[in-house]
Amino acid sequence: MTDLFTYQENVARADIAKEAGIASADRNAWPEWKREAMNALEWVASMRPAFTSQDVFIRMDSLNMDRPHEPSAMGSIFRHAAKIGMIVKTGRHVPSQLAQCHRDVVEWKLA
Repeated sequence: MTDLFTYQENVARADIAKEAGIASADRNAWPEWKREAMNALEWVASMRPAFTSQDVFIRMDSLNMDRPHEPSAMGSIFRHAAKIGMIVKTGRHVPSQLAQCHRDVVEWKLA
Protein backbone atom coordinates (compact mmCIF):
# COMPACT_ATOMS: atom_id res chain seq x y z
CA MET A 1 0.00 0.00 0.00
CA THR A 2 1.19 3.52 -0.76
CA ASP A 3 1.63 5.71 2.30
CA LEU A 4 0.12 9.20 2.39
CA PHE A 5 3.45 10.96 1.86
CA THR A 6 4.26 8.90 -1.25
CA TYR A 7 0.72 9.42 -2.55
CA GLN A 8 1.00 13.20 -2.13
CA GLU A 9 4.40 13.21 -3.88
CA ASN A 10 2.96 11.20 -6.78
CA VAL A 11 -0.02 13.57 -7.11
CA ALA A 12 2.31 16.58 -7.05
CA ARG A 13 4.53 15.05 -9.77
CA ALA A 14 1.49 14.23 -11.89
CA ASP A 15 0.20 17.79 -11.53
CA ILE A 16 3.57 19.25 -12.53
CA ALA A 17 3.68 16.97 -15.59
CA LYS A 18 0.12 17.96 -16.54
CA GLU A 19 0.93 21.66 -16.28
CA ALA A 20 4.10 21.21 -18.33
CA GLY A 21 2.20 19.31 -21.01
CA ILE A 22 -0.50 21.96 -21.32
CA ALA A 23 2.11 24.74 -21.41
CA SER A 24 4.06 22.94 -24.12
CA ALA A 25 0.92 22.32 -26.18
CA ASP A 26 -0.01 26.00 -25.83
CA ARG A 27 3.44 27.18 -26.96
CA ASN A 28 3.27 24.92 -30.01
CA ALA A 29 -0.31 25.72 -31.03
CA TRP A 30 -0.75 28.07 -33.97
CA PRO A 31 -1.97 31.58 -33.03
CA GLU A 32 -4.77 31.30 -35.62
CA TRP A 33 -5.91 28.02 -34.06
CA LYS A 34 -5.98 29.65 -30.62
CA ARG A 35 -8.22 32.45 -31.92
CA GLU A 36 -10.53 29.95 -33.64
CA ALA A 37 -10.68 27.78 -30.52
CA MET A 38 -11.58 30.76 -28.32
CA ASN A 39 -14.30 31.80 -30.77
CA ALA A 40 -15.67 28.25 -30.81
CA LEU A 41 -15.59 28.15 -27.00
CA GLU A 42 -17.50 31.43 -26.80
CA TRP A 43 -20.12 30.11 -29.26
CA VAL A 44 -20.57 26.79 -27.43
CA ALA A 45 -20.79 28.57 -24.06
CA SER A 46 -23.49 30.88 -25.40
CA MET A 47 -25.52 27.98 -26.81
CA ARG A 48 -25.36 25.42 -23.99
CA PRO A 49 -25.94 25.72 -20.25
CA ALA A 50 -23.06 23.30 -19.60
CA PHE A 51 -20.35 22.00 -21.93
CA THR A 52 -16.99 20.26 -22.19
CA SER A 53 -13.87 20.70 -24.27
CA GLN A 54 -15.22 17.95 -26.49
CA ASP A 55 -18.20 20.15 -27.38
CA VAL A 56 -15.75 22.82 -28.55
CA PHE A 57 -13.82 20.30 -30.67
CA ILE A 58 -17.13 19.11 -32.15
CA ARG A 59 -18.04 22.72 -32.99
CA MET A 60 -14.65 23.31 -34.61
CA ASP A 61 -14.94 20.07 -36.59
CA SER A 62 -18.38 21.13 -37.85
CA LEU A 63 -16.76 24.29 -39.25
CA ASN A 64 -13.87 22.30 -40.78
CA MET A 65 -11.35 24.03 -38.54
CA ASP A 66 -7.95 22.44 -38.08
CA ARG A 67 -7.14 20.54 -34.93
CA PRO A 68 -3.95 21.34 -33.03
CA HIS A 69 -0.99 18.99 -33.22
CA GLU A 70 -1.60 18.24 -29.54
CA PRO A 71 -5.24 18.10 -28.32
CA SER A 72 -4.20 19.22 -24.83
CA ALA A 73 -3.75 22.69 -26.32
CA MET A 74 -7.50 23.05 -25.71
CA GLY A 75 -6.66 22.96 -22.00
CA SER A 76 -4.84 26.27 -22.31
CA ILE A 77 -7.85 27.80 -24.07
CA PHE A 78 -10.17 26.74 -21.25
CA ARG A 79 -7.71 27.92 -18.60
CA HIS A 80 -7.44 31.32 -20.26
CA ALA A 81 -11.24 31.61 -20.49
CA ALA A 82 -11.53 30.70 -16.80
CA LYS A 83 -8.76 33.12 -15.82
CA ILE A 84 -10.52 36.04 -17.52
CA GLY A 85 -13.78 35.11 -15.80
CA MET A 86 -15.66 33.90 -18.86
CA ILE A 87 -16.29 30.31 -17.70
CA VAL A 88 -16.26 28.30 -14.48
CA LYS A 89 -16.24 24.60 -13.68
CA THR A 90 -19.61 23.17 -12.68
CA GLY A 91 -17.92 20.74 -10.29
CA ARG A 92 -19.10 17.78 -12.35
CA HIS A 93 -17.24 15.29 -14.49
CA VAL A 94 -19.40 13.83 -17.25
CA PRO A 95 -18.98 10.82 -19.53
CA SER A 96 -16.97 11.41 -22.67
CA GLN A 97 -18.76 11.74 -26.00
CA LEU A 98 -15.80 10.21 -27.81
CA ALA A 99 -15.34 6.47 -28.18
CA GLN A 100 -11.55 6.80 -27.95
CA CYS A 101 -11.74 8.65 -24.61
CA HIS A 102 -12.35 6.30 -21.70
CA ARG A 103 -12.62 8.79 -18.88
CA ASP A 104 -15.04 11.40 -17.64
CA VAL A 105 -14.35 15.00 -18.64
CA VAL A 106 -14.72 18.31 -16.80
CA GLU A 107 -17.97 20.17 -17.31
CA TRP A 108 -18.00 23.97 -17.58
CA LYS A 109 -20.55 26.81 -17.76
CA LEU A 110 -20.60 30.55 -18.39
CA ALA A 111 -19.49 32.55 -15.37
